[in-house]
Amino acid sequence: MESSFHLGVLRQRKDMNVVLHFQSEYATIIACMKDKPVNFNVTAEVPCYCGKDIPVIPYFRPGSPELAGAVVEAMQHHDCILLNKHGQVVCGKDFDDAFQKAVFFEMACRIIVGAGKNNYLTLSEEEINDLEVYVLGKKQ
Repeated sequence: MESSFHLGVLRQRKDMNVVLHFQSEYATIIACMKDKPVNFNVTAEVPCYCGKDIPVIPYFRPGSPELAGAVVEAMQHHDCILLNKHGQVVCGKDFDDAFQKAVFFEMACRIIVGAGKNNYLTLSEEEINDLEVYVLGKKQ
C-alpha cells in the first residue's frame, strides 16, 4: 500500500538502501496524541542515530499520493519521521541501520509517554553539539 513512498524515498536518498514503515506501540501513541512533543532528544541515541529534529507529517490517508509526497519530501533531509495518527518511517544504509533507528525512536517515545506530559528532560543544544565531537571524533 505504501510502496510509492518507499520507492520515492529510495530514489531521492541515494545514501539509503532501506525504508522501514512501522507502528511501534509508544511511537504510535505519540502519533495519536493531541499535544505531541516537539523534541524527542531524551537520550543521546536519538540525535546521534535518528536526528535531532524529527518532523511530524500531517495525516493523509494511507496509500494516498498526498501521503507519499509528504513522506518523500520530509525524508529528503531526515532519517526518521512521525506520521500523524498513523505510524513512523525511518531510512537506513541497510536493514540493521534502519532497525536501530526505529528501536531508538521507540525507546525515546516510551520514555516520553512513561514520564508524562512535560515531565521529562531533553538534551540541550550544547549537549547535542558535544555528541558530535564524540560520535564524529571531532576535537574542538
